Amino acid sequence: MDPRLAELIRALPGVSSQRAELLEAKGMRHVVDLLFCFPRDYEDFSDCRLIKELEEGEPQTVVGEVIEVESSGGYGKHRVGVIVEDDSDAIRAMWFNQAFMRDKFKPGQRVRLSGKPRKQGLRWEMAHPRVSWLDAEEETTEEGLLPVYPLTEGVSLFHMRRLVAAAVELAADAPEEVFPEALLQKYNLMLLSEALRTIHRPADAQQRDRARRRFVFQELFILQLALAARRQQHRVNFSAPELPTDSKLDARIRRLIPFELTPGQEEAIAEVSADLALDTPMNRLLQGEVGSGKTLVAVYAMLVCVAHQCQAVLLAPTEVLARQHARTLEGMLSASRVRYRLLVGSMSDTEKREVRAGLASGEIDLAIGTHALLEESIDPCIIHIPMAF
Repeated sequence: MDPRLAELIRALPGVSSQRAELLEAKGMRHVVDLLFCFPRDYEDFSDCRLIKELEEGEPQTVVGEVIEVESSGGYGKHRVGVIVEDDSDAIRAMWFNQAFMRDKFKPGQRVRLSGKPRKQGLRWEMAHPRVSWLDAEEETTEEGLLPVYPLTEGVSLFHMRRLVAAAVELAADAPEEVFPEALLQKYNLMLLSEALRTIHRPADAQQRDRARRRFVFQELFILQLALAARRQQHRVNFSAPELPTDSKLDARIRRLIPFELTPGQEEAIAEVSADLALDTPMNRLLQGEVGSGKTLVAVYAMLVCVAHQCQAVLLAPTEVLARQHARTLEGMLSASRVRYRLLVGSMSDTEKREVRAGLASGEIDLAIGTHALLEESIDPCIIHIPMAF
């Protein structure tokens, strides 16, 4: 690791021991922690104007001094008004039914107001603006699209921005680029160093989105690598019985299906059947709209297992859905010799023991149920049973 990334936050300019301790208590000890503490949002102060230059209807920002604080009305109709002046004109900021806002303002304060102004007679007004209370340093340095960070008690947003900016200045180019140039060009991705600078202080919304895209792409890329590594580990370290499907078995299963399969179901069944024929465990996610026939694809796969003298389980998240699946199987398997049972939490202990005993002995081919199927362990084994349909 580049030594700049391991630099302690307390070594950055302007970081007091107290502030460093507050950050360290939240797990932010090194420069790298600040560098990858991405904004949770942004404040748009890019259109900052004098009050006399305001236009109605568009989000704009003004900076001025609080001249007067007023409140009126009672419960349900309370209004707080704050008069703010700059060198050109005055504007009234208003909050309705938020009496607590009155105590946040005092004459002489410097504030920044952001919102959509409107002209009311001869005076500008801004209802429920976003407000920032400024000191002289903030007023001169904070403009444009500003990051909003998760805050630690005792560390203001202004100081958090300064800390992150110092970390970016020190070490934005320290992390090693993980993508080759060809991939960066193919997917129009920012360099890591550029993305780090931009995510913390974008020039505009377009640049912010490009930086975000770089980090989202990287996160998903790493996730896909992890999944690929896990799949490879499964292929190398785990084995499963080969359960091929030939034309004869396919015909026997299809005679139990009371309707013609859709192209999507046909495609899904073909892919699942190909996986079942391998000697490695299948790990597949089947997606589809409600009513698209996902359960039918699962039933086809379970019947392939039964045909090869194995058992299968259909696990549902709720008892209602488990019972619904059981009714579906009842309609499909009424003309077969496949033995299936339902196991859900509302059944009596005697009924549950009976079903579990049937599974353990191989007398039951298919089980449909909820997490109740997992409450007691059954010795893992392949049960050899007669061809049942």
